[in-house]
Amino acid sequence: MVAVERRQVTLHQILVRMVVERAHHLGHADILRELIDGATGQRPGDLNLTQHTPEEWAAHRSAIEDVAHTAFDATQKTQYRDNP
Repeated sequence: MVAVERRQVTLHQILVRMVVERAHHLGHADILRELIDGATGQRPGDLNLTQHTPEEWAAHRSAIEDVAHTAFDATQKTQYRDNP
């Protein structure tokens, strides 16, 4: 059952939710595009990105993937412990 204070939804709440969802999915699409063509940013030479060598980006990506794998492993252990 839904809590009483959450039964009525305002337009503001709907709009915020839609903006967050759109940003979330656009982030996924951007990641997929980067995996496909290897490009980053909105266009070649995008000044909004820091300038790193391919080796520096590979090391950065590897560090992020390591953290993600560690977090996933911890989640799996917690789920198994909570739901044997």
